Amino acid sequence: WRHRQWLMERVPQSTSIDETEFVQKVLQCDGKNFHVWEYIYWFAEKFNKWQWLLDQTTVQIDIDPKNNSAWSMRYSAITQIHMEPKDDIQYSLDKFINCPSSQSCASYIKGLLDVDFSLVDEVKKAIGTILSKNSKNVPALNLSAQIAEREGNMEEYDKIIDQIAVADSMRTHFWHLMKSDSKRFT
Repeated sequence: WRHRQWLMERVPQSTSIDETEFVQKVLQCDGKNFHVWEYIYWFAEKFNKWQWLLDQTTVQIDIDPKNNSAWSMRYSAITQIHMEPKDDIQYSLDKFINCPSSQSCASYIKGLLDVDFSLVDEVKKAIGTILSKNSKNVPALNLSAQIAEREGNMEEYDKIIDQIAVADSMRTHFWHLMKSDSKRFT
């Protein structure tokens, strides 16, 4: 990857370079490969191809909605192109509804809410859709708890954390530590 960067650094800035075919071939083998995503980010930054980066994340998320690397890079891309969260929320919610086990997608949506909390009603509606099909869906419950915490509704937050502790029995102790009255994280 360093060699490829070295080569790209020697290409004149006026030259139009398209790495789409190359990166998509590599990502077909391993869509979560840290090194290729690092290179994709570097390439976007070097050649100011933030929309291209966003497009690459869309391709990879459409293939695998659980691709945490793609979601992470997507957040970087929308930040760099100054895309408003409202312009990406529907895509994200659709992916979450269609793949409700994607904690990466849920975390991305939380990131959008951190920037624009006015989207919360749309998010709550999607969470409701997911939980109506599976009331023990941990990513949806976790996002719901984070929303309750942001709203200052600690009673609701604790109630949801208790639900998660039952649904995610392997990490029950952790979830109990996450309750608002826990001294562990204060």
